[in-house]
Amino acid sequence: MSAGPFPLEIIEQIVYYLTHDWDGRGGQKPRLSGTMRIWDRISGAAPYATVNKTWQVAVERETFSFLCLDLGRLAEADAILNKVPRRQKYVRTIRLNVSCATDHWDFGSYDQFIDHNNRVLQDTFEAFLETLSDWTPGPPLELCLDAFALTENGRREIPSDRIPTIGPIELPDPERVLRCGPVHVVTVVGMEPEEPGRTLSATAMCALVARLPAAKCVYMNSLGVGNHHYLQARNGFAQALKTVTHAMDDLFIAGGNFHPSSHPEPPRAPGQHKAEPDALSQVLGVMSLRLQSLDLYDVAISDELFLQHNLPAGMASPAHWARLENLSVYYPIVMASGESLFYWDPSIPDEEEPVIVADPAIQRRYLTAARAALDMPQLQNMVLVADLDFEEDWHKFWYCRNAEGDVPKAIWTSGFGFEPEEEVLEAWRDVARKHSGGTEELEVVISEIEDDV
Repeated sequence: MSAGPFPLEIIEQIVYYLTHDWDGRGGQKPRLSGTMRIWDRISGAAPYATVNKTWQVAVERETFSFLCLDLGRLAEADAILNKVPRRQKYVRTIRLNVSCATDHWDFGSYDQFIDHNNRVLQDTFEAFLETLSDWTPGPPLELCLDAFALTENGRREIPSDRIPTIGPIELPDPERVLRCGPVHVVTVVGMEPEEPGRTLSATAMCALVARLPAAKCVYMNSLGVGNHHYLQARNGFAQALKTVTHAMDDLFIAGGNFHPSSHPEPPRAPGQHKAEPDALSQVLGVMSLRLQSLDLYDVAISDELFLQHNLPAGMASPAHWARLENLSVYYPIVMASGESLFYWDPSIPDEEEPVIVADPAIQRRYLTAARAALDMPQLQNMVLVADLDFEEDWHKFWYCRNAEGDVPKAIWTSGFGFEPEEEVLEAWRDVARKHSGGTEELEVVISEIEDDV
Protein backbone atom coordinates (compact mmCIF):
# COMPACT_ATOMS: atom_id res chain seq x y z
CA MET A 1 0.00 0.00 0.00
CA SER A 2 1.23 3.47 -0.79
CA ALA A 3 2.53 5.68 1.98
CA GLY A 4 0.28 8.46 0.68
CA PRO A 5 1.43 11.97 -0.15
CA PHE A 6 4.26 12.03 2.40
CA PRO A 7 7.72 10.46 2.18
CA LEU A 8 8.77 8.12 4.99
CA GLU A 9 10.94 10.75 6.69
CA ILE A 10 7.95 13.10 7.07
CA ILE A 11 5.75 10.29 8.39
CA GLU A 12 8.38 9.44 10.99
CA GLN A 13 8.43 13.06 12.17
CA ILE A 14 4.63 13.13 12.37
CA VAL A 15 4.61 9.91 14.37
CA TYR A 16 7.21 11.30 16.74
CA TYR A 17 5.04 14.31 17.59
CA LEU A 18 1.92 12.16 17.88
CA THR A 19 3.66 9.94 20.42
CA HIS A 20 5.24 12.67 22.61
CA ASP A 21 3.95 15.45 24.80
CA TRP A 22 4.86 17.46 27.89
CA ASP A 23 5.00 15.36 31.07
CA GLY A 24 4.57 12.28 28.91
CA ARG A 25 6.17 9.66 31.13
CA GLY A 26 3.09 7.51 31.27
CA GLY A 27 3.86 6.53 34.88
CA GLN A 28 6.89 4.47 33.89
CA LYS A 29 9.47 6.99 35.06
CA PRO A 30 7.58 9.02 37.67
CA ARG A 31 9.10 12.39 38.32
CA LEU A 32 9.84 14.14 41.57
CA SER A 33 7.28 16.48 43.03
CA GLY A 34 7.98 20.09 42.07
CA THR A 35 10.24 19.33 39.12
CA MET A 36 9.83 21.05 35.75
CA ARG A 37 7.69 19.62 32.98
CA ILE A 38 9.53 17.55 30.38
CA TRP A 39 8.91 16.45 26.80
CA ASP A 40 8.53 12.68 26.79
CA ARG A 41 6.67 9.66 25.48
CA ILE A 42 2.90 9.27 25.80
CA SER A 43 0.75 6.21 25.30
CA GLY A 44 -2.02 5.68 22.77
CA ALA A 45 -0.07 5.39 19.50
CA ALA A 46 -1.57 2.05 18.43
CA PRO A 47 -4.44 3.47 16.30
CA TYR A 48 -1.96 5.31 14.04
CA ALA A 49 -0.40 1.97 13.09
CA THR A 50 -3.63 0.97 11.30
CA VAL A 51 -3.34 3.67 8.62
CA ASN A 52 -1.23 1.51 6.33
CA LYS A 53 1.93 -0.60 6.32
CA THR A 54 4.27 2.38 6.18
CA TRP A 55 2.59 4.00 9.17
CA GLN A 56 2.68 0.68 11.03
CA VAL A 57 6.46 0.43 10.58
CA ALA A 58 6.96 4.06 11.61
CA VAL A 59 4.76 3.70 14.71
CA GLU A 60 6.40 0.43 15.78
CA ARG A 61 9.88 1.83 15.27
CA GLU A 62 9.05 4.83 17.47
CA THR A 63 6.98 2.93 20.02
CA PHE A 64 9.46 0.15 20.66
CA SER A 65 12.66 2.22 20.47
CA PHE A 66 12.39 3.05 24.18
CA LEU A 67 10.82 0.56 26.59
CA CYS A 68 10.04 1.02 30.27
CA LEU A 69 9.71 -2.41 31.83
CA ASP A 70 9.08 -3.64 35.33
CA LEU A 71 8.16 -7.06 36.65
CA GLY A 72 4.54 -6.73 35.53
CA ARG A 73 5.27 -5.31 32.08
CA LEU A 74 7.89 -7.95 31.29
CA ALA A 75 5.06 -10.45 30.74
CA GLU A 76 3.45 -8.02 28.29
CA ALA A 77 6.79 -7.55 26.52
CA ASP A 78 7.06 -11.30 26.08
CA ALA A 79 3.71 -11.37 24.30
CA ILE A 80 4.16 -8.18 22.27
CA LEU A 81 7.82 -8.49 21.27
CA ASN A 82 8.63 -12.19 21.34
CA LYS A 83 5.49 -13.15 19.42
CA VAL A 84 6.42 -10.60 16.72
CA PRO A 85 10.25 -10.84 16.55
CA ARG A 86 10.63 -8.06 13.94
CA ARG A 87 9.78 -5.54 16.69
CA GLN A 88 12.84 -6.56 18.69
CA LYS A 89 15.19 -4.88 16.22
CA TYR A 90 13.50 -1.52 16.88
CA VAL A 91 14.45 -1.51 20.57
CA ARG A 92 17.33 0.85 21.36
CA THR A 93 16.87 1.53 25.09
CA ILE A 94 15.29 -0.45 27.92
CA ARG A 95 14.65 1.15 31.29
CA LEU A 96 14.30 -1.72 33.75
CA ASN A 97 12.42 -0.50 36.79
CA VAL A 98 12.70 -2.28 40.13
CA SER A 99 9.48 -1.17 41.82
CA CYS A 100 10.07 -1.17 45.57
CA ALA A 101 7.63 -1.00 48.45
CA THR A 102 7.60 2.44 50.03
CA ASP A 103 7.19 1.88 53.75
CA HIS A 104 7.84 -0.99 56.13
CA TRP A 105 4.65 -0.12 58.05
CA ASP A 106 2.73 -1.99 55.34
CA PHE A 107 4.44 -5.22 56.38
CA GLY A 108 4.43 -7.31 59.51
CA SER A 109 8.04 -6.44 60.27
CA TYR A 110 10.96 -4.48 58.88
CA ASP A 111 12.63 -7.74 57.82
CA GLN A 112 9.57 -8.67 55.75
CA PHE A 113 9.75 -5.25 54.08
CA ILE A 114 13.40 -5.81 53.15
CA ASP A 115 12.69 -9.38 51.99
CA HIS A 116 9.86 -8.13 49.76
CA ASN A 117 12.08 -5.63 47.92
CA ASN A 118 14.84 -8.21 47.59
CA ARG A 119 12.42 -10.72 46.05
CA VAL A 120 11.17 -8.07 43.61
CA LEU A 121 14.76 -7.50 42.46
CA GLN A 122 15.38 -11.25 42.10
CA ASP A 123 12.16 -11.81 40.13
CA THR A 124 12.72 -8.73 37.94
CA PHE A 125 16.26 -9.76 36.95
CA GLU A 126 15.23 -13.34 36.21
CA ALA A 127 12.17 -12.29 34.20
CA PHE A 128 14.25 -9.81 32.20
CA LEU A 129 16.87 -12.42 31.31
CA GLU A 130 14.21 -14.97 30.41
CA THR A 131 12.27 -12.52 28.22
CA LEU A 132 15.32 -11.45 26.18
CA SER A 133 17.18 -14.78 26.16
CA ASP A 134 16.28 -15.62 22.53
CA TRP A 135 16.69 -12.17 21.01
CA THR A 136 19.06 -12.00 18.06
CA PRO A 137 21.91 -9.45 18.30
CA GLY A 138 21.29 -6.35 16.23
CA PRO A 139 21.83 -2.60 16.66
CA PRO A 140 23.30 -1.33 19.97
CA LEU A 141 20.86 -1.62 22.88
CA GLU A 142 21.25 0.26 26.17
CA LEU A 143 19.90 -1.06 29.49
CA CYS A 144 19.28 1.46 32.28
CA LEU A 145 18.46 0.16 35.77
CA ASP A 146 16.27 2.22 38.07
CA ALA A 147 15.10 1.19 41.55
CA PHE A 148 12.59 3.43 43.30
CA ALA A 149 9.43 3.58 45.38
CA LEU A 150 6.35 5.72 44.82
CA THR A 151 4.60 8.01 47.26
CA GLU A 152 0.85 7.93 47.81
CA ASN A 153 0.30 10.54 45.07
CA GLY A 154 2.30 8.56 42.53
CA ARG A 155 5.42 10.71 42.72
CA ARG A 156 8.92 9.36 43.00
CA GLU A 157 10.03 8.99 46.60
CA ILE A 158 12.55 11.62 47.68
CA PRO A 159 15.26 10.36 50.07
CA SER A 160 14.75 11.77 53.54
CA ASP A 161 16.27 11.30 56.95
CA ARG A 162 14.75 7.84 57.22
CA ILE A 163 15.72 6.58 53.79
CA PRO A 164 19.45 6.03 54.51
CA THR A 165 18.42 3.39 57.06
CA ILE A 166 17.21 1.31 54.11
CA GLY A 167 20.18 -0.65 52.85
CA PRO A 168 20.83 -1.63 49.24
CA ILE A 169 18.52 -4.10 47.55
CA GLU A 170 20.13 -7.52 47.51
CA LEU A 171 19.60 -10.66 45.47
CA PRO A 172 18.42 -13.43 47.82
CA ASP A 173 20.01 -15.98 45.48
CA PRO A 174 22.63 -14.51 43.10
CA GLU A 175 23.49 -17.99 41.85
CA ARG A 176 20.04 -18.34 40.32
CA VAL A 177 20.65 -15.22 38.23
CA LEU A 178 24.08 -16.53 37.23
CA ARG A 179 22.44 -19.77 36.07
CA CYS A 180 20.05 -17.90 33.75
CA GLY A 181 20.76 -18.02 30.06
CA PRO A 182 22.82 -15.13 28.65
CA VAL A 183 21.26 -12.18 26.84
CA HIS A 184 23.36 -11.21 23.81
CA VAL A 185 21.64 -7.99 22.69
CA VAL A 186 22.53 -5.53 25.49
CA THR A 187 25.65 -3.52 24.61
CA VAL A 188 25.53 -0.79 27.30
CA VAL A 189 24.52 -1.13 30.95
CA GLY A 190 23.96 1.82 33.25
CA MET A 191 22.05 2.99 36.30
CA GLU A 192 19.72 5.97 36.72
CA PRO A 193 22.19 8.88 36.99
CA GLU A 194 19.92 11.85 37.59
CA GLU A 195 17.08 11.06 39.97
CA PRO A 196 17.29 9.72 43.54
CA GLY A 197 16.18 6.20 44.27
CA ARG A 198 17.06 3.00 46.05
CA THR A 199 20.54 1.56 45.67
CA LEU A 200 21.38 -1.86 44.28
CA SER A 201 24.01 -4.04 45.87
CA ALA A 202 27.30 -4.47 44.04
CA THR A 203 26.77 -8.23 44.03
CA ALA A 204 23.38 -7.88 42.34
CA MET A 205 24.74 -5.54 39.67
CA CYS A 206 27.65 -7.85 38.88
CA ALA A 207 25.38 -10.91 38.67
CA LEU A 208 23.24 -9.20 36.02
CA VAL A 209 26.21 -7.87 34.03
CA ALA A 210 27.74 -11.37 34.05
CA ARG A 211 24.73 -12.58 32.02
CA LEU A 212 25.12 -9.78 29.45
CA PRO A 213 28.24 -10.90 27.53
CA ALA A 214 27.73 -8.33 24.73
CA ALA A 215 27.83 -5.38 27.18
CA LYS A 216 30.91 -3.42 26.14
CA CYS A 217 30.24 -0.37 28.34
CA VAL A 218 29.21 -0.82 31.97
CA TYR A 219 28.46 2.05 34.34
CA MET A 220 27.99 1.16 38.00
CA ASN A 221 27.08 4.21 40.02
CA SER A 222 25.34 4.55 43.40
CA LEU A 223 26.21 1.03 44.41
CA GLY A 224 25.28 0.07 47.96
CA VAL A 225 27.28 -1.91 50.50
CA GLY A 226 24.83 -2.00 53.41
CA ASN A 227 26.09 -2.26 56.95
CA HIS A 228 29.01 -4.52 56.12
CA HIS A 229 32.46 -3.69 57.42
CA TYR A 230 34.26 -1.95 54.58
CA LEU A 231 36.79 -4.76 54.12
CA GLN A 232 33.97 -7.30 53.94
CA ALA A 233 32.21 -5.07 51.41
CA ARG A 234 35.36 -4.69 49.30
CA ASN A 235 36.07 -8.41 49.32
CA GLY A 236 32.46 -9.18 48.44
CA PHE A 237 32.59 -6.75 45.52
CA ALA A 238 35.86 -8.30 44.36
CA GLN A 239 34.32 -11.77 44.35
CA ALA A 240 31.27 -10.48 42.47
CA LEU A 241 33.43 -8.80 39.82
CA LYS A 242 35.14 -12.13 39.15
CA THR A 243 31.87 -13.41 37.68
CA VAL A 244 32.13 -10.79 34.91
CA THR A 245 34.50 -12.53 32.53
CA HIS A 246 33.59 -11.18 29.10
CA ALA A 247 35.63 -8.54 27.29
CA MET A 248 34.51 -4.94 27.80
CA ASP A 249 35.62 -1.56 26.50
CA ASP A 250 34.58 0.83 29.30
CA LEU A 251 34.03 0.23 33.01
CA PHE A 252 32.85 3.02 35.31
CA ILE A 253 32.41 2.48 39.07
CA ALA A 254 31.29 5.25 41.41
CA GLY A 255 29.71 5.89 44.76
CA GLY A 256 30.19 2.52 46.38
CA ASN A 257 31.83 3.83 49.59
CA PHE A 258 34.36 1.02 49.40
CA HIS A 259 36.81 2.70 51.76
CA PRO A 260 37.39 3.12 55.51
CA SER A 261 36.34 6.77 55.75
CA SER A 262 32.79 5.85 54.71
CA HIS A 263 32.35 3.74 57.85
CA PRO A 264 32.47 4.53 61.56
CA GLU A 265 35.93 3.07 62.04
CA PRO A 266 38.60 5.86 61.94
CA PRO A 267 41.44 5.57 59.41
CA ARG A 268 44.85 4.62 60.68
CA ALA A 269 47.38 7.36 61.33
CA PRO A 270 50.68 7.55 59.39
CA GLY A 271 53.06 4.79 60.35
CA GLN A 272 50.33 2.38 61.38
CA HIS A 273 49.98 0.83 57.94
CA LYS A 274 49.93 -2.94 57.77
CA ALA A 275 50.49 -4.16 54.24
CA GLU A 276 47.92 -6.78 53.26
CA PRO A 277 46.72 -7.96 49.86
CA ASP A 278 43.76 -5.95 48.59
CA ALA A 279 41.42 -8.22 46.64
CA LEU A 280 39.41 -5.42 45.04
CA SER A 281 42.46 -3.61 43.64
CA GLN A 282 43.80 -6.93 42.35
CA VAL A 283 40.55 -7.80 40.55
CA LEU A 284 40.26 -4.30 39.06
CA GLY A 285 43.86 -4.63 37.91
CA VAL A 286 43.04 -7.89 36.15
CA MET A 287 39.96 -6.36 34.50
CA SER A 288 41.97 -3.31 33.37
CA LEU A 289 44.10 -5.60 31.20
CA ARG A 290 41.04 -6.13 28.96
CA LEU A 291 39.63 -2.59 28.95
CA GLN A 292 39.98 0.55 26.87
CA SER A 293 38.82 2.81 29.70
CA LEU A 294 38.58 2.39 33.48
CA ASP A 295 37.06 5.11 35.67
CA LEU A 296 36.89 4.77 39.46
CA TYR A 297 35.25 7.40 41.66
CA ASP A 298 35.26 7.32 45.46
CA VAL A 299 36.91 3.91 45.54
CA ALA A 300 40.02 3.44 47.65
CA ILE A 301 42.75 1.57 45.79
CA SER A 302 46.11 0.08 46.57
CA ASP A 303 49.11 0.03 44.25
CA GLU A 304 48.12 -3.52 43.29
CA LEU A 305 45.86 -1.88 40.70
CA PHE A 306 49.02 -1.08 38.71
CA LEU A 307 50.78 -4.41 39.09
CA GLN A 308 50.95 -7.14 36.48
CA HIS A 309 48.40 -9.88 37.06
CA ASN A 310 47.83 -13.26 35.50
CA LEU A 311 44.47 -13.63 33.81
CA PRO A 312 42.44 -16.71 34.75
CA ALA A 313 42.21 -19.57 32.26
CA GLY A 314 39.87 -18.81 29.37
CA MET A 315 40.47 -15.05 29.56
CA ALA A 316 43.35 -14.85 27.10
CA SER A 317 44.99 -11.46 26.81
CA PRO A 318 48.46 -10.07 26.19
CA ALA A 319 50.61 -9.74 29.28
CA HIS A 320 50.26 -5.95 29.25
CA TRP A 321 47.48 -3.37 28.97
CA ALA A 322 47.32 -3.64 25.18
CA ARG A 323 44.03 -1.72 24.78
CA LEU A 324 43.92 0.67 27.72
CA GLU A 325 43.59 4.31 26.61
CA ASN A 326 42.15 5.99 29.69
CA LEU A 327 42.62 5.35 33.40
CA SER A 328 40.97 7.76 35.84
CA VAL A 329 40.95 7.24 39.60
CA TYR A 330 39.36 9.66 42.05
CA TYR A 331 40.33 8.24 45.41
CA PRO A 332 39.71 9.14 49.08
CA ILE A 333 42.55 10.18 51.37
CA VAL A 334 42.82 6.72 52.90
CA MET A 335 44.06 3.55 51.30
CA ALA A 336 42.12 0.30 51.47
CA SER A 337 44.31 -0.65 54.43
CA GLY A 338 43.22 2.43 56.38
CA GLU A 339 46.50 4.31 55.98
CA SER A 340 46.13 8.06 55.51
CA LEU A 341 47.67 9.34 52.30
CA PHE A 342 47.34 13.01 53.27
CA TYR A 343 47.24 14.51 56.76
CA TRP A 344 47.96 17.65 58.72
CA ASP A 345 51.66 18.13 59.47
CA PRO A 346 51.97 17.16 63.15
CA SER A 347 55.09 19.35 63.56
CA ILE A 348 53.12 22.57 63.03
CA PRO A 349 52.08 24.20 66.35
CA ASP A 350 48.36 24.53 66.97
CA GLU A 351 48.49 28.32 66.87
CA GLU A 352 49.92 28.31 63.33
CA GLU A 353 48.09 27.65 60.08
CA PRO A 354 47.98 23.88 59.43
CA VAL A 355 49.87 22.42 56.49
CA ILE A 356 48.92 19.34 54.49
CA VAL A 357 51.56 16.62 54.14
CA ALA A 358 51.57 13.86 51.53
CA ASP A 359 52.59 10.45 52.83
CA PRO A 360 55.58 8.80 51.07
CA ALA A 361 53.07 6.26 49.77
CA ILE A 362 51.96 8.91 47.24
CA GLN A 363 55.44 9.01 45.70
CA ARG A 364 55.42 5.21 45.55
CA ARG A 365 52.02 5.28 43.84
CA TYR A 366 53.27 7.60 41.10
CA LEU A 367 56.33 5.41 40.62
CA THR A 368 54.27 2.22 40.41
CA ALA A 369 51.83 3.86 37.99
CA ALA A 370 54.69 4.96 35.73
CA ARG A 371 56.14 1.46 35.58
CA ALA A 372 52.70 0.14 34.63
CA ALA A 373 52.29 2.86 31.99
CA LEU A 374 55.37 1.49 30.22
CA ASP A 375 53.17 -1.48 29.29
CA MET A 376 50.21 0.65 28.15
CA PRO A 377 51.11 1.42 24.52
CA GLN A 378 47.73 3.05 23.74
CA LEU A 379 47.55 5.18 26.90
CA GLN A 380 46.31 8.72 26.24
CA ASN A 381 45.24 9.82 29.72
CA MET A 382 46.00 8.72 33.24
CA VAL A 383 44.32 10.86 35.90
CA LEU A 384 44.83 10.32 39.63
CA VAL A 385 42.92 12.75 41.85
CA ALA A 386 42.84 12.76 45.65
CA ASP A 387 39.61 13.84 47.33
CA LEU A 388 41.33 15.73 50.15
CA ASP A 389 38.19 17.21 51.71
CA PHE A 390 40.44 19.81 53.38
CA GLU A 391 38.52 23.01 52.68
CA GLU A 392 39.31 23.86 49.02
CA ASP A 393 42.59 21.96 48.66
CA TRP A 394 43.05 19.06 46.34
CA HIS A 395 45.79 17.09 44.64
CA LYS A 396 45.87 15.88 41.05
CA PHE A 397 48.17 14.09 38.64
CA TRP A 398 47.53 13.96 34.91
CA TYR A 399 49.60 12.24 32.24
CA CYS A 400 48.36 13.03 28.76
CA ARG A 401 49.33 12.49 25.17
CA ASN A 402 47.33 12.26 21.95
CA ALA A 403 47.51 10.78 18.51
CA GLU A 404 48.38 14.14 16.94
CA GLY A 405 51.94 13.85 18.20
CA ASP A 406 51.84 16.58 20.84
CA VAL A 407 54.54 16.45 23.49
CA PRO A 408 53.51 14.09 26.33
CA LYS A 409 52.82 15.93 29.59
CA ALA A 410 52.96 14.97 33.25
CA ILE A 411 51.08 17.55 35.32
CA TRP A 412 51.00 17.71 39.10
CA THR A 413 48.52 20.24 40.48
CA SER A 414 48.47 20.69 44.24
CA GLY A 415 47.50 23.32 46.74
CA PHE A 416 50.25 22.59 49.24
CA GLY A 417 53.49 22.62 47.30
CA PHE A 418 53.81 18.94 46.39
CA GLU A 419 57.01 18.05 44.52
CA PRO A 420 57.44 14.66 42.80
CA GLU A 421 60.75 13.01 43.57
CA GLU A 422 63.41 12.79 40.87
CA GLU A 423 62.95 9.00 40.63
CA VAL A 424 59.26 9.58 39.88
CA LEU A 425 60.04 12.20 37.24
CA GLU A 426 62.57 9.96 35.54
CA ALA A 427 60.10 7.06 35.52
CA TRP A 428 57.54 9.20 33.68
CA ARG A 429 60.22 10.45 31.28
CA ASP A 430 60.82 6.80 30.41
CA VAL A 431 57.09 6.43 29.71
CA ALA A 432 57.12 9.39 27.31
CA ARG A 433 60.18 8.08 25.50
CA LYS A 434 58.65 4.64 25.04
CA HIS A 435 55.27 5.97 23.92
CA SER A 436 56.87 8.26 21.36
CA GLY A 437 59.44 5.78 20.15
CA GLY A 438 62.21 7.85 21.68
CA THR A 439 61.34 10.97 19.70
CA GLU A 440 59.67 13.06 22.42
CA GLU A 441 60.75 14.23 25.85
CA LEU A 442 58.25 14.60 28.66
CA GLU A 443 56.97 18.07 29.51
CA VAL A 444 56.66 18.33 33.28
CA VAL A 445 54.32 20.86 34.87
CA ILE A 446 54.17 21.40 38.64
CA SER A 447 51.70 24.07 39.68
CA GLU A 448 49.69 25.49 42.54
CA ILE A 449 46.00 24.77 42.71
CA GLU A 450 45.10 28.28 41.57
CA ASP A 451 47.01 27.92 38.31
CA ASP A 452 45.05 27.09 35.20
CA VAL A 453 46.88 24.12 33.69
